[in-house]
Amino acid sequence: MAGSSFSRAFSGLAGALFGERLPSEVRTALALEPGERVLSHARTAGEGTAGGSDEGTAGGSGEGTVGGTAGGTAGGTAGRSGGSAGAGYAVATTLALHLPGGHRLPWHMVDKATWDETGLTVAMTDGEIHRVPLPEPGLLPETIRERVTSSIVASKHVPLDARGGVRLVARRVPGAEEPRWEFVFDPGLDPGDPGLRALAEQALEEVRRSLGV
Repeated sequence: MAGSSFSRAFSGLAGALFGERLPSEVRTALALEPGERVLSHARTAGEGTAGGSDEGTAGGSGEGTVGGTAGGTAGGTAGRSGGSAGAGYAVATTLALHLPGGHRLPWHMVDKATWDETGLTVAMTDGEIHRVPLPEPGLLPETIRERVTSSIVASKHVPLDARGGVRLVARRVPGAEEPRWEFVFDPGLDPGDPGLRALAEQALEEVRRSLGV
C-alpha cells in the first residue's frame, strides 16, 4: 500500500516537472526520419492560426525570443502565412519542430521563435508564420532555443550601401557536408533587387574567405 502511494506520488511529481508522455499514436503520426528522436513536446489548445503578427519581445515579462538570424524574417516578408494548426501536440525532435496539421519545420529553416503567455509564434526563413497556442509549454521553449541556436554555424552583419546591409547566416543542414548560407536583408531593402543581391554575394565571398566556412 505504501509502495503504491509512493509510486503514484512520484508519477504525479514527474508529470508536473516533465509533462505527460507523448501518446504513441501521436508519435507514430509524426513519421519520423531514420535517427530522428523526440526531445520535448507540449499540448496545444484550440485552433492555432498562421500569418499573425510577431509581437513577442526579448526580455519582457513572461515572454521569450530566440532569433535564428537576427530578429526578423528573411527578406522582410513576415506577412506571408502558413497553414492553420489545430488542437494536438507541438513536438520538438532532433531534426525539426512538428506542429498540428502535419507541419514539419526543419530547424535550419526556422528564423525566429517567440513565445508568451498565449502561445508560440514561429517565423520561417521563407517568411511563413506559424502560431500555436500553448497553455503549458513545459520544456518546449528551451528545446527550440537550443536547436535553433545549434543550427547556426556563423552569423555576420555586413553593410551594403547607404540604405542598409545584410546579415549573412550559415546554417547546418542535416545530411549536408557544407552549411547553407542565407541572406537576411535589413528592413526596407528589397531582397529581389539584383544590385543588392550582387553586393550580398560579393560580401558573402569575403566573409567565407575570412571565416574559412
